[in-house]
Amino acid sequence: MIEMAQSGGGFVRYQYLDPSDNNTVKPKLSYVVEVDQSWIIGSGIYDPE
Repeated sequence: MIEMAQSGGGFVRYQYLDPSDNNTVKPKLSYVVEVDQSWIIGSGIYDPE
């Protein structure tokens, strides 16, 4: 995520715990972007099955 954000931003796929489903590990898609050298912001969704 950090590399993607620092290279201008973009989409990242990864596995993450879903707290709404008993902390089951699920695939997630997020968009990340660097705000400045100290901050990165992102937003994501769990991939629908």
